Amino acid sequence: MPDKHDQSLPFQGLNFFGKITASMSHEINNVLAIVNEYNGLLEDLLYAAEQGRPISNEQLQRISSSISNQMIRGKQITKRMNRFAHSIDKPVRSVDLNSLVDDMVQISERLTSQRSIHLQADLPGSTIIVESNPFFLKYAIFSYLSIIIARAQKGNETFIKLEAHNSGAKLIFTSSPVDNSVDVTDNMALQYNIALFLQARCSEISSQNDHYTVELLIPQNMKSPDKVS
Repeated sequence: MPDKHDQSLPFQGLNFFGKITASMSHEINNVLAIVNEYNGLLEDLLYAAEQGRPISNEQLQRISSSISNQMIRGKQITKRMNRFAHSIDKPVRSVDLNSLVDDMVQISERLTSQRSIHLQADLPGSTIIVESNPFFLKYAIFSYLSIIIARAQKGNETFIKLEAHNSGAKLIFTSSPVDNSVDVTDNMALQYNIALFLQARCSEISSQNDHYTVELLIPQNMKSPDKVS
């Protein structure tokens, strides 16, 4: 049985950091594996050419294009991983919520694809900026997704909507159809703790008729905490 320290928010945050880092490093390894396969194919073609068999320019172009696409994918993953790592640099700073939500949608792709869940983000045309903790905002989004996915049925659609709310912002998570018999009490308890740290408010809006919605109200200015407890 874990002790109280293991259940603390800092410990859970560290666990989240490890999960996301492991997931993104796995994606980078996938990119490297694919590039390595194309490298092996090139070696085979070069060997064939040495034996007098001509190399098709079209085939070389196709391989080159595939490698370039994987390099672009690898750079995108690395940039997201770098932004995620630097989200712990300061406890409170200006946060572009449009960019942050988009990052978390991309980062959560493996989480949703494993359940064949289609995740979509509805972002406003105008950028929403708040003073907050980017790391725990990302943790909040991931936690909400974990709740949604726990209740989601295979193949369903999940939506994240960001909108301005009073002087801050609102994040709305919706999924349908869902299995409302699944107990998410522990997940919601963690979500309330994260929201408390962010000086935000979270709530379940609807859990009826195979439709599940939760939301997070984010203040415009988060006061800098002395520590997470």
